[in-house]
Amino acid sequence: MSDSSDLKNKFDALDSYNWNLSLHDFKGNDQWQDNWVLDGKKCELTNSSDGLKFISGPEAGDNAHHGVLWTKETYSGDMKVTFEFTRLDTINRYVNILYFHANGIGEGEYKKNIHEWADLREVPLMATYFEKMDLLHISFAAFGNSNDDADDYIRVRRYPVREDRSFDQIEVDGTIHNTNLFLPNVKSLVCFIKTKTALAMKISIDGVDFYHHWDISTVEETESGAFGIRQMWQKESIYKNIKIYTL
Repeated sequence: MSDSSDLKNKFDALDSYNWNLSLHDFKGNDQWQDNWVLDGKKCELTNSSDGLKFISGPEAGDNAHHGVLWTKETYSGDMKVTFEFTRLDTINRYVNILYFHANGIGEGEYKKNIHEWADLREVPLMATYFEKMDLLHISFAAFGNSNDDADDYIRVRRYPVREDRSFDQIEVDGTIHNTNLFLPNVKSLVCFIKTKTALAMKISIDGVDFYHHWDISTVEETESGAFGIRQMWQKESIYKNIKIYTL
């Protein structure tokens, strides 16, 4: 993790684009069902003045207790996503994920429009997503599955797994370890900006900014699709003032 001037300059350059606001939600006076659909039936979603409280199912090991929120709309080209995030759970396990430009792989039942096969994701098995979807994945407030060490990470992956690339090979270089950014009950302002060649991050906590940058110029491009938010079982968070910008 670094807040060097070089990372800041890269972020600021992308942030200076002429962004147009395409979605502003979780403001406290709206219903999440207006703009989103949910994979998984074991989650609890509650709107309040604090934002959207997203509580995943309580049973670790039961895939039905994951949850994924998808935008009804699709977004094309360069994207900027910002939101206020507060982690409520206190377990140092499991992950939260953002999905950019999500499509199905276009084979058999897994049509490009992911909303056409939502019934196949009533149980949000993670393998269904990294095997059957074409998208860019960002895991954050993320921990391992087998211990409670506070060794969190932020990782980018390019789905799907295919015959020519294993699960390990879909990871994009630049994973950050031990960020110590997402402590329970601490609000952060999260921003990711994705273009054809770059992914830039800024996370602000109590007036302190943290930056990171991934070079995705050699990663297979994603162009258009739905935006998603995943929580594994036992994760609890508040998302507020999510804004999606496009050019």
